[in-house]
Amino acid sequence: MRKSTIRAPFSGFLNTRKVEVGTYVHKGDALFQIVDLTKLVVKASITEKYIDDLNNDTAVTVELVDGSKVKGKIRYIASVSDKGTNTFPIEVEIENPNQKMKAGVSTEMLIEFKSEQAIKVTPALLSLDALGNLGVKTVIDEHVVFTPIDLIKAENDGVWLGGFEGETDVITLGQGFVRPGDKVLASYKQQ
Repeated sequence: MRKSTIRAPFSGFLNTRKVEVGTYVHKGDALFQIVDLTKLVVKASITEKYIDDLNNDTAVTVELVDGSKVKGKIRYIASVSDKGTNTFPIEVEIENPNQKMKAGVSTEMLIEFKSEQAIKVTPALLSLDALGNLGVKTVIDEHVVFTPIDLIKAENDGVWLGGFEGETDVITLGQGFVRPGDKVLASYKQQ
């Protein structure tokens, strides 16, 4: 009878019960799934461009689906990239003291890298050059130039672009009708 009392090695929530009263079980059978939600692990992948800028002291904020934000600590950085995507898996641990957050919900991870200048534009301004590089059309000395960019972040209302050298005049109207090398008379709109 003493061996019929089952105790979990930690406190948690009963997530799944795989047996009922009277069920016959064998040694090693799974009876319950108990989860400990005091700390949660958020997984993400980092591109090869930014992996060297990341370490265990990098500031990370995890934004939950309800808009609340929680500070996190990087607990794992992969040393080998995923073969299909060339991205590196990372894990961030966040505290869940009241155990109100649920495991498995979608999140957005905000990681503080070095600062750089960026502009926010509509994705409609993005184009590809002959080699398939992503960029925007800009004006330099009255001529259209294809300028490669770094896509920093995509949001619902636009994309953040970086990789520019100083001030840049991005063509925002009529960019689909001009090609690199075309001479243009640009007009400017202040925002």
